[in-house]
Amino acid sequence: MHHASAASPGTRRVPTTAAGQELAAICRSLEAGDNRYFGRRPEEQLRQRLATGGLPPAAELEARRALGRELLELGKPADAIVELEAALDLARGSGAAQEVVLDLIALQGLAHLQAAEDTNCISMHTAASCILPILPEGVHRQPEHARKAGDLFLAFLEQIPRSLQTAWLLDLSRMISGDYPEGVPEPYRLPPGRFAEDASARRWIDRG
Repeated sequence: MHHASAASPGTRRVPTTAAGQELAAICRSLEAGDNRYFGRRPEEQLRQRLATGGLPPAAELEARRALGRELLELGKPADAIVELEAALDLARGSGAAQEVVLDLIALQGLAHLQAAEDTNCISMHTAASCILPILPEGVHRQPEHARKAGDLFLAFLEQIPRSLQTAWLLDLSRMISGDYPEGVPEPYRLPPGRFAEDASARRWIDRG
């Protein structure tokens, strides 16, 4: 679930070996291009398109939707949330198709879930982080993003209740925000005993 964003140029170590310098050059090349996980070009192109202004609402909606998705792939959840919220406002204001609205809700949920992980499981890591079943020590100390993610996944399920993937994400969000099982409506709730530990197996410890 962790998606670490690339370090800024000012925080990178300068490689001293030939192999290190070669790898650094490869990284710079990937970032300058359109690599799905590292490339900055699509983000730059979409920002330029939006900066020109004057886009029809439908075109602006699609540009912000694409930019939000791109930022999510790049591990920039805070920026993604801004663009996806703006896109959702446009979608609702323009009467966009339901699948567009639901896609934006789902993407926002994923962005908030990623932000929750960045805030808690990277900056506030514990030995119980990210291991099922979630123990009290693994519950996020700053649960706001996880709670918002759960709210968004629940809103999605109210429209498409048979989405098992979204139901799982709802349960997971509520577990890490400390709102499980009460915060999950019964139709989408995993039985609390589903993750009961096997006495014959030792519990894993996350050593970070």
